[in-house]
Amino acid sequence: GTFALVLLGTEKASQIFDASEELAQRVTARFALRGARNDVPDDIDLFIDFLRTFRTEIEERSVIKSAKTLEAPETIGLLLDQVGGRLGTTQRIMKASLRVALEQGATTLLPKHFAEAIELGKLIFGFKENLFASYASSIAA
Repeated sequence: GTFALVLLGTEKASQIFDASEELAQRVTARFALRGARNDVPDDIDLFIDFLRTFRTEIEERSVIKSAKTLEAPETIGLLLDQVGGRLGTTQRIMKASLRVALEQGATTLLPKHFAEAIELGKLIFGFKENLFASYASSIAA
């Protein structure tokens, strides 16, 4: 009978299905997974809601007193660009930033905490640049 099956992979993995005439005829939809884009309003709204939810949970659980920077337009824009809209990476950066803030005894999550967390985790996150670095230093001056 007919059943749904979802397989995820790179273009190289897709070649396996293209090479098989039987499998190629059965594929009904192909799509590329991507993160949120800053030029798509619905994507931005989803990203903002995600950050707002994270802020609420942080503050309600008293992880840190204030995480209001997660709703600042500058933070939202920089974070969206830094992670390419990927929510999983965003969550990992927020957790790393919280850890930096807590290790420093901060009561408020700040852009400098994001800059430091990204700098420390460039290899882990796969980033070539740290978009928060210049912003954090400009507001600290």
